[in-house]
Amino acid sequence: MSDKKSISEKIDLTKAGQYHYGLGRRKTSTARARVYFDAPKELKGKIYVNDQEVKSYFTITGYAVNTVKPLDIAGVKKSDVLISIKTSGGGK
Repeated sequence: MSDKKSISEKIDLTKAGQYHYGLGRRKTSTARARVYFDAPKELKGKIYVNDQEVKSYFTITGYAVNTVKPLDIAGVKKSDVLISIKTSGGGK
């Protein structure tokens, strides 16, 4: 049996405050993202994809870098937000 806990079990996202929600679909793939601006200080600057930190989920560095590009375009610093992304279908 695995000792891995999901991120929602490790941290209580209900205490992270309000969030902005985004949904993206293509063919059979779906990605749901939540961006928390009022997250606790120790959680800010973290990105989770399917309950894993972004660097452990994406083994290719370019994929991890692409997750923060929308923040750059919007003028938001990564260190100011907590991001939780859930994906299904398709590949990484």
